[in-house]
Amino acid sequence: QGFDPATSSNSVTINVANKPQAQITVSALSTSIALNSTTTVKATGGSGTIDFSFALVSGAASCALDAKSGLVTGKAVGSCVINASNPASTGFDAATSANNVTINVGKAPQTIIFALPAGPMVLRAPDVALSATTDANGLTVDTFTSKTTRVCEVEGQTLKFYTAGTCTVTASQSGSTDFASAEKDASV
Repeated sequence: QGFDPATSSNSVTINVANKPQAQITVSALSTSIALNSTTTVKATGGSGTIDFSFALVSGAASCALDAKSGLVTGKAVGSCVINASNPASTGFDAATSANNVTINVGKAPQTIIFALPAGPMVLRAPDVALSATTDANGLTVDTFTSKTTRVCEVEGQTLKFYTAGTCTVTASQSGSTDFASAEKDASV
């Protein structure tokens, strides 16, 4: 009663902000791997369309990371730090994980292949030249020691028998910056 219809030429803009996503947490199947080994990082949480990606925060010299699958490969002894993110989607802001995960890369193991001649050896048997190999690329096995010095001894890479009994020799490789040390025993 008593009011005239109003008209306005002014427009009103209403801004609707996206919501933050639920907290994202990143984890790894294993946080310690050997050189050239792999593990996988995964993420949980987030909101909206879930399309996680992973990124190296530090340690690119130690780890290779597939940003989509989360596959981590140890490429040098050391460690790397990884986080996860989820892009913005309808109604939600982009988000980064609340935590990081650290992957430690250690030395790769090596296996020594070593055997003594088939026995039994006779007393005063001829000296035996010792040799062994390792699967560690670029390394050689060149240290041999007798564990039974009353029966046999090693001089350099030559095995000498002294008396009857079991002779046990250890082949050793000291390792490197990339490979752990290794030993292998053989007996005759």
